[in-house]
Amino acid sequence: MKLNKLQDTITIGMVGGFLGTIVMEISNKLIYRAQKTEVTHPQITGQFFFSPKRVNRKENYILGEILHKKQNHRTSS
Repeated sequence: MKLNKLQDTITIGMVGGFLGTIVMEISNKLIYRAQKTEVTHPQITGQFFFSPKRVNRKENYILGEILHKKQNHRTSS
């Protein structure tokens, strides 16, 4: 079975960025759970808008996660 090569650079970039984001999130969670780091990427991003004490609240953490994904998408394009 012969597979056609993907020629569209935009699609290749999107797929590569998506896969890279998945690997980055998984590795960040594993490093955090192993207690090798004190904060996760969404917590760092959330600290731009909230004090460090308020970042761990669920709604603020979710906002940090969304902003982190948006920033990662912007830098990979």
